[in-house]
Amino acid sequence: MDKSKCGLEWCPKPIPPGRHGNAGGCCPEHSALIKALKEQARYQEKALLTKQVKDEEKKFKQLAEIFGYNKAIKIGDLSPNLLNWSISTGSFQKEGKTGIAVGCIGYITNDDFTIKIYKIC
Repeated sequence: MDKSKCGLEWCPKPIPPGRHGNAGGCCPEHSALIKALKEQARYQEKALLTKQVKDEEKKFKQLAEIFGYNKAIKIGDLSPNLLNWSISTGSFQKEGKTGIAVGCIGYITNDDFTIKIYKIC
């Protein structure tokens, strides 16, 4: 980022020499606006991630209602695009194996191409 000009795209003013070294704006008002815009972007990113986690958690709960918790489910029986396998909120230990947590639901993949779904909280 160019520190010689105000961080707002529409403001052409330079950052005055008297402003502190971390100043992103030409004045305190513009610096506050820049900060608010950054916080808004971070909030939207976190909100999107939270929504994705809740959506995946809901899908796993629906699968568990159909097939049952702690039951082996053949991955081949599931629609290929049903789940986003990259969504994770952590890991857990069950039956001597490490599973993947998605909210309050977790699953463990097995070598025989099955998964088991667990309630973990």
